[in-house]
Amino acid sequence: MNTLKLEKRGCEFNPFDETVKGSDIGNYRVCTPFYDIPAKNGRQYFLEIFHYDKYVTRHTNKRTGKPLSRPVKELAALNVCAVSACFRDEDGTCYGDPSVWKASYDAPRPYTSQGILDIVNSFSANHYDAIEYVGA
Repeated sequence: MNTLKLEKRGCEFNPFDETVKGSDIGNYRVCTPFYDIPAKNGRQYFLEIFHYDKYVTRHTNKRTGKPLSRPVKELAALNVCAVSACFRDEDGTCYGDPSVWKASYDAPRPYTSQGILDIVNSFSANHYDAIEYVGA
């Protein structure tokens, strides 16, 4: 069994925050401790995973399809996770990989342990079965 090790680096959930209802993470931001996630593309990633609410902008009328004079911001998904991935080159310079973030944005998963595992397993060379929280 492979365990994904994460550190809680954000604030603990506010008990009155309704937007995180149903999440078992307990923290608004979690990270991997090191550059230790091997990806299918050969890179070693450091991951930052955080909670957000996905909004989209609508530019047309729902009934008529005509353009709107003012675009409308609409909630598309509540309590989903976004993943930011960084890797280092041979010189030690750190780069972000926007393809990982875009994949998590295009196919939003709930900000839960299973949602995080689904996203990480979609690009990781290893398959993770569980999450373990380490560090402070």
